[in-house]
Amino acid sequence: MDDGSTLQLLICFGILCVFVVYPWVRRAASVGLPLCYIMNLALIHWLGGFVHARPIPWNSGPDPYTLIGFHQSFLASIAFAVGSWVLAPFILRIFLRGETSPAVQIPGPDQLALPKIYLLLGVASLGVLAPLLKEVPSIFALSISGVFLTMVGVCLACWKAYILRSYAKLACWLIAVCVVPFVTIVTLGFVGYGSFFALLVFCFVATYYRPRWLSTAGLGLLIFLGLSLFVTYFRDRPLIRQKVWGGAAFSDRVETLAATLENFEFLDLRNPRHLKAIDLRLNQNYFVGRVVRTMELGQEQYAYGATLYDAVLALVPRIVWRDKPVAAGSGRTVSRYARIRLSPTIRIRRGQVLEFYINFGPFGVLAGFLIMGLLVRIMDTQAALCLYEGNWEGFMSWFLPSISLLIVGGSFVEVFGSAGASVVLVVIINKLLTIGRVSTNHPRTAILPRCSVR
Repeated sequence: MDDGSTLQLLICFGILCVFVVYPWVRRAASVGLPLCYIMNLALIHWLGGFVHARPIPWNSGPDPYTLIGFHQSFLASIAFAVGSWVLAPFILRIFLRGETSPAVQIPGPDQLALPKIYLLLGVASLGVLAPLLKEVPSIFALSISGVFLTMVGVCLACWKAYILRSYAKLACWLIAVCVVPFVTIVTLGFVGYGSFFALLVFCFVATYYRPRWLSTAGLGLLIFLGLSLFVTYFRDRPLIRQKVWGGAAFSDRVETLAATLENFEFLDLRNPRHLKAIDLRLNQNYFVGRVVRTMELGQEQYAYGATLYDAVLALVPRIVWRDKPVAAGSGRTVSRYARIRLSPTIRIRRGQVLEFYINFGPFGVLAGFLIMGLLVRIMDTQAALCLYEGNWEGFMSWFLPSISLLIVGGSFVEVFGSAGASVVLVVIINKLLTIGRVSTNHPRTAILPRCSVR
């Protein structure tokens, strides 16, 4: 990469640092959604740009597509930061309740029971309802959203342990979260789903845990170990997926994973194989760059909102519109705009940078991520205010649909469809919890260790 791209990487790193300290410096209410979003963006765009900026030769030569694509992701990062740091606080002050967190309150017994309830409902919907209802349109999508409800339950369990000073329980929950990627490897053959789960929970905890240096160090350690797990998993991925997708016994899958972990490799950015793994799976800049080149050569026209219209159609339940011409997955779109021939069995996700560019070019990237920064910050603040005030149902109502917005590497059909299903799930769960509730306990002010959460 040239000096300009190196400077852009440094600016991106500065943006990440600001997102880490923003809730502390501004004393802003946050549950970590903007931080999680920018980290997801960094993992699939910044990291790929950094790998190609390395002076150590590991590939056949510089990749111009990665350079072009990284420039678009840099614009996206700047726009998201402006939307989150400038526009969102202005709107929150003018139209909503502001962004400064109130004094933390401990809710009544009915609210304190919610983490366990959300966890049980999430596990039941994913492990029981999803397999049983997989042939029922819309209902299956609703049950799949239960995995997000599990994330909500774990986050609330961590928060409950922290405000009640049960630090041993908090540590146990965090350790359990670190196990999730291993579970998704042996059950699904993928490490990404479990890694996203862990990253979201750790970003949530990092916004309030004290001392701050420890939460920052823990988040950094999670990223390093997560990438180390990725390069180790990627090395043995064919064998692992052969066992998982081939229907091998669960014990056989566990033994295969155990053999992989016996030769665990810590991330080494001087190791050509590690760099190659990152480039192949975590470098969406390449596809963005090919799309940019296709547009510049006039081989394709901008979609002018066509894929975003498809995303809006995704909000219509398939149980209402059975022949709806929209489905998750975006391999054909990437193949068309990037001029890449793909096997029918291969799916490449668009990612939000690529999809905004397909529709309106660089202007679409800037405007789209400005809106994303605004939207994620507002929903993050509203969820945090509910959490601190002891309204954990309100926290779930904001937090659950917000998780869908963090799918930076997916298409907007996936984002909108998942968000719509999450909203319906919120309404159903809140209605069920209301039924049979006899009384409401008034929250009482909590005295937190060291200092109150701001």
